This record gives sequence, structure tokens and C-alpha cells, in this order.
Amino acid sequence: MIDSVGGHALVKHGGALNGQLSSFEFIPSLGYACTVLTNCDSGREMRAAVGGACLKAFMGMEPALPVIEPSLLATAEDLAGEYRQRLFDLSVDVTPAGLVIHERTAESMRPFIPAPDAPPFAAALFAPDRAVVLKGSRKGERCEFLRDADGRVAWLRWDGRLSRRVDG
Repeated sequence: MIDSVGGHALVKHGGALNGQLSSFEFIPSLGYACTVLTNCDSGREMRAAVGGACLKAFMGMEPALPVIEPSLLATAEDLAGEYRQRLFDLSVDVTPAGLVIHERTAESMRPFIPAPDAPPFAAALFAPDRAVVLKGSRKGERCEFLRDADGRVAWLRWDGRLSRRVDG
């Protein structure tokens, strides 16, 4: 995944399974890198806290949320729906306050991912078909809705994974 911080490309990759989470973030142009390895169910929060603290301490930078575009919500109804991938099922609701994303462990994966489902995530649009999570353990993570050749929302890309729309 590629993001931006302080005008520089921030390259990220991570992985998670059964309460273990890892992340690697680096800014090639500045020679900065940070790896966080956890072995706990709250690893996502730890990754964000340690990664953010290192970025601030060593580079004097803090990640910023993109500028929210409230007017985009008026045309976002077609983003609402059910999305599925191997690990998780996602549902997206469009509310007057913004998007609400529900993430549930896929039934076939419940024996392997015993942690309870995450609470819903509040998100807001910052560009057409692009949203950012506003708070909680995924604060700052971005998601992108991808359309098919006919302009219908067919996929949701979140956390480096593609989820296929299954309700429409």
C-alpha cells in the first residue's frame, strides 16, 4: 500500500492471523523504516501507536487524515452493500453522518480467527469512491470502491484486500 506523509511516499505492508499482526512502513526517499511485530488481539492498535510514535520521534512527521468532502455523501448511496472475501464479510451502510463499515469474520474462517467481530467503523468520503476511517483501531485506513465497466460498484478494496460485492 502506498500513502503519503509530509509530501513523501509512505510504503506499507502488513499481515495478520490468529492474534498476530505485523507491519512494515518505510519512506524510501528519507531512508526511514519501521517494523512492528505483535502477538496479541489488540495488535492493530499497537501497530498504529508504535508506528505513529516512531514516525514522530525519528522524522518529526505525523500522518494526517485526508480532507473530508461532505458533499460526496449525497451521491454515495450505491456504495452501500455487502462485500465478501476469503477472510471477512463486509457490509457498508450510508448514513447522514457518513459511511459505516461492519467487518465480520467469514463463517468458514471462524475456527481459525477466534477473535470477536470488530465494532463498526465510521468512515467519510474524501474523493469519489474513496473513504477514510475516522476513529478506532483502523483510524486513517483508506478504502476504495471499484466499479465495473457499466459503472456499478463491484469491489471494495480495504486493508490491501479486495472484497467482491455480493448483493447486487
